[in-house]
Amino acid sequence: TVACHYCNKRLSVEDKWVLDHKNPLSSFKTDDRKAFSNPENLTISCHSCNVLKSNTPYEEFIESLKK
Repeated sequence: TVACHYCNKRLSVEDKWVLDHKNPLSSFKTDDRKAFSNPENLTISCHSCNVLKSNTPYEEFIESLKK
Protein backbone atom coordinates (compact mmCIF):
# COMPACT_ATOMS: atom_id res chain seq x y z
CA THR A 1 0.00 0.00 0.00
CA VAL A 2 0.94 3.62 -0.45
CA ALA A 3 -0.53 6.85 0.93
CA CYS A 4 -2.25 9.62 -0.97
CA HIS A 5 0.18 12.52 -1.16
CA TYR A 6 -2.50 14.98 -0.06
CA CYS A 7 -4.69 13.30 2.60
CA ASN A 8 -2.47 10.36 3.61
CA LYS A 9 -5.28 7.85 3.03
CA ARG A 10 -3.74 4.40 2.59
CA LEU A 11 -4.30 3.16 -0.96
CA SER A 12 -4.08 -0.38 -2.24
CA VAL A 13 -3.97 -1.72 -5.78
CA GLU A 14 -7.76 -2.19 -5.70
CA ASP A 15 -8.47 1.42 -4.66
CA LYS A 16 -9.30 4.19 -7.08
CA TRP A 17 -6.13 6.29 -7.32
CA VAL A 18 -4.36 8.38 -9.94
CA LEU A 19 -0.93 9.65 -10.83
CA ASP A 20 -1.53 13.34 -10.31
CA HIS A 21 0.30 16.32 -11.78
CA LYS A 22 1.19 18.54 -8.82
CA ASN A 23 1.22 21.53 -11.12
CA PRO A 24 -1.71 21.05 -13.47
CA LEU A 25 -1.16 20.50 -17.16
CA SER A 26 -3.22 23.62 -17.80
CA SER A 27 -0.46 25.68 -16.14
CA PHE A 28 2.12 24.72 -18.76
CA LYS A 29 2.80 27.20 -21.53
CA THR A 30 4.20 24.48 -23.75
CA ASP A 31 3.04 21.22 -25.25
CA ASP A 32 6.38 19.61 -24.39
CA ARG A 33 5.45 16.11 -23.19
CA LYS A 34 8.70 15.88 -21.19
CA ALA A 35 7.47 18.74 -19.01
CA PHE A 36 4.14 16.97 -18.53
CA SER A 37 5.75 13.74 -17.34
CA ASN A 38 8.54 15.23 -15.22
CA PRO A 39 8.77 12.86 -12.21
CA GLU A 40 9.12 15.82 -9.85
CA ASN A 41 5.66 16.98 -10.95
CA LEU A 42 3.96 13.61 -10.42
CA THR A 43 2.52 12.14 -7.23
CA ILE A 44 0.03 9.50 -6.14
CA SER A 45 -3.38 10.84 -5.22
CA CYS A 46 -6.64 9.24 -4.18
CA HIS A 47 -9.48 9.89 -6.58
CA SER A 48 -11.24 12.22 -4.12
CA CYS A 49 -8.23 14.50 -3.66
CA ASN A 50 -7.57 14.54 -7.38
CA VAL A 51 -11.12 15.68 -8.11
CA LEU A 52 -10.99 18.24 -5.30
CA LYS A 53 -7.64 19.61 -6.49
CA SER A 54 -8.74 19.78 -10.12
CA ASN A 55 -6.51 22.40 -11.81
CA THR A 56 -5.56 24.22 -8.59
CA PRO A 57 -1.83 24.97 -8.39
CA TYR A 58 0.01 22.66 -5.98
CA GLU A 59 1.01 25.19 -3.31
CA GLU A 60 -2.45 26.72 -3.27
CA PHE A 61 -4.07 23.31 -2.83
CA ILE A 62 -1.66 22.32 -0.04
CA GLU A 63 -2.49 25.55 1.79
CA SER A 64 -6.24 24.92 1.41
CA LEU A 65 -5.81 21.51 3.08
CA LYS A 66 -4.33 23.16 6.18
CA LYS A 67 -7.52 25.14 6.81
